[in-house]
Amino acid sequence: RTEPDGSTFIPASDTDLTSASIDGISNMVFGINHLKHKAEQFAEEKHKRLEAALGPPSKTMDASEYAQELVYLVSKTIESHLGLLPVPGKRREFKAMQMITRTVGGDAGGAGAAGTMYYIKCTAPVKEWPWIFVK
Repeated sequence: RTEPDGSTFIPASDTDLTSASIDGISNMVFGINHLKHKAEQFAEEKHKRLEAALGPPSKTMDASEYAQELVYLVSKTIESHLGLLPVPGKRREFKAMQMITRTVGGDAGGAGAAGTMYYIKCTAPVKEWPWIFVK
């Protein structure tokens, strides 16, 4: 094989070539694991920053018909996020039970002035996910 400097590398045996290949693969695996670890750290830090920007729940109330309509409008998207296959002509029932509001501090995520985040707590007809929150 030709080296980057233009010289030719001739292995003394097949084991020289194999060990070089294994070293290259182990370096790639290390690099991938390192990137995965960095991505997990970034996601954790992002979550902490978001929680710091959001205050505690400001108000909790029973869900209204309007909240149920919103859940109905996004029900196919909810199914997709839960990994459920949509059934043509049928909808799974996600029942809105509670609405929770949280105040967002100013300049949170570049949003500008303070605002409000709405969460709708729903029951889901899925064994693994009995409760979900629609944001």
